[in-house]
Amino acid sequence: KVDGRRIVYGGFGPNRYDLSKIDVVIDPGGDDIYYYSSDKRPAIQVVVDFAGNDRYESKTAGPASAVMGISIVVDCAGNDRYEGRTRACGVGVMGAGILCDLDGADVYTGGTWSLGVGVYGAGAILDLGGGSDTYIAEYLSEGVGGPRGFGLVLDAGGNDLYRANGPKGSHYETHAVFGSFIQGMGFGFRMCESGGIGVVCDLGGDDRYEAGEFAQGGGYYWGLGILYDRSGNDLYYGNRYGQGFGCHQALGILADDAGDD
Repeated sequence: KVDGRRIVYGGFGPNRYDLSKIDVVIDPGGDDIYYYSSDKRPAIQVVVDFAGNDRYESKTAGPASAVMGISIVVDCAGNDRYEGRTRACGVGVMGAGILCDLDGADVYTGGTWSLGVGVYGAGAILDLGGGSDTYIAEYLSEGVGGPRGFGLVLDAGGNDLYRANGPKGSHYETHAVFGSFIQGMGFGFRMCESGGIGVVCDLGGDDRYEAGEFAQGGGYYWGLGILYDRSGNDLYYGNRYGQGFGCHQALGILADDAGDD
C-alpha cells in the first residue's frame, strides 16, 4: 500500500483480483480472474497481464471503464474474455478508459454504452493481435462517440464477429428487428447535446457485422460515425438507417477497401 493506493505484483499461478479495491495489478502469467465485488472503482487504475487465458468479469460496469478518472487494461497474451453490463470494456465518461489486448482470440461482451465508448471523454478497445475475436453488445455500443466523446474499436486482424441482436426492440415496431445505434456511431441527443465521433476500424480478416436499426457507420444529431474495413470477404447485416447514414445534421461513413463483400 503506497500513499493509500494498493499495488499488487502477482505470481504465475491462477490468481483472483478484486478491481473494486486494487489500484494497480502487474501479473506475469497464469489463467487469472479479475472481478468487481462492488460498484466502487479507483479514480486511476492500471492492469498489466503478461500471459494466460484471463477473465475480466462484472455484473455492472466492466473492465477499463472510467467515470471522471482513468482506467487502463493491457493484456499481452492469451484467449481472454472481457464482460460486463453497462459501461463495460473500454469506456470513458468524463475520463478515459482504454482496453488493449495484444494477442489471442478474445471475447468482449457488454450491454449498453459498452465496447469502445466515449461520453465527454474517450474510450477504446485496441485488439492488436491476429486472433478471431467476438464483440457482442446490445445498444449504443461497439465504437460509439456520445456527446462530445470519442469511441473506438480497432481490430488488427482475424475473422471477427460484431453482433448486436437485441433485446431492445425496433424503434419502428418492425417485427424481428432490433434497435442498435452500434458499430461506428457518432450519437447526440436531439435538441440537447451534439454527438461525438465513433469508429470501428478492422484491418484484416473475413468479418461479420450483425445489427438492427441505426448501425454500421452512422451519425445522429451532429455526430460522425465511421465503420472502416480494410480487407477480407465481409458480411454486413443491418436494417433501417444502416451502413453509412447521417440523421439530423450528422455524417456517417462505411468504407470497405477490398474483398468480395
